Amino acid sequence: MNFTLQLGPMVLAGEVLTQIVAVTIGMILATYLGSKITPQLEKLIWKTVIIGFISSRLMFVARYNAAYLADPLEIFDIRDGGWNAPFGYFAAWVYGVWKIKTEPKMRRAVMSGLTAATFIWILSLVLTSLGDSEAVRLKSGPLYSLDGDKTALEAFQGKPTVVNLWATWCPPCRREMPAFEQAQKNFPQINFVFLNQGESAEQVQTYLQDHQLELHNVLLDSKGEAGSQFSRSMLPTTIFFDAKGRLVDIRLGELSYPSLLQRLERLELEEFF
Repeated sequence: MNFTLQLGPMVLAGEVLTQIVAVTIGMILATYLGSKITPQLEKLIWKTVIIGFISSRLMFVARYNAAYLADPLEIFDIRDGGWNAPFGYFAAWVYGVWKIKTEPKMRRAVMSGLTAATFIWILSLVLTSLGDSEAVRLKSGPLYSLDGDKTALEAFQGKPTVVNLWATWCPPCRREMPAFEQAQKNFPQINFVFLNQGESAEQVQTYLQDHQLELHNVLLDSKGEAGSQFSRSMLPTTIFFDAKGRLVDIRLGELSYPSLLQRLERLELEEFF
């Protein structure tokens, strides 16, 4: 799900919005079914949601703990989209089922809310998997390297490829560049393409030198035609393609190194199917 909602500095991707909708509907249903049963129900509902939320984040952090060692404070920056949704739902179910054993009056409300939220989440996964990835392919019109050499995105087919749409004036683009630099060094089996939107070679070169960034495959999309082709006007946008040039994933907004790792693992997994 590649739509987004921007709230100030925070960009919520479609997958996050789906989770919000699923949990909200589950909470409303549980409250409606149990509002007249016990005043303790609302407290239980909120505890279940919070436990699921925290568990989802903690499992993600545990999975990518090594990536957080350089800057542990990033653990609290949930804007990076780093979640383990299956574990979050599992934790919510475990807590909810445990509590209704001692509060049987709340069983119908709690079970209905958990079921509704889980069903909406699973349905969103199914609908996303049925999306037409052929609508976006690894291709473009003429692009130019910083040296003026002409190329196109098709030249990168044959290996999984990550295309990052960025600009030097974009604060979240600048913040995520060190993560991409590190990933480019650690994943030589994946192409990383940094497609600058609308700036000159001199501007880009100066920025890279000033910030001591060693990036390969920095290309210029001077008219923003590639960005328009991908129907993505928001920066940064990162698009993940498999070795055959098929769309695998899109991330709208800033990526941390751990959340980038999560998507790179998914990208490599696609090569087995």
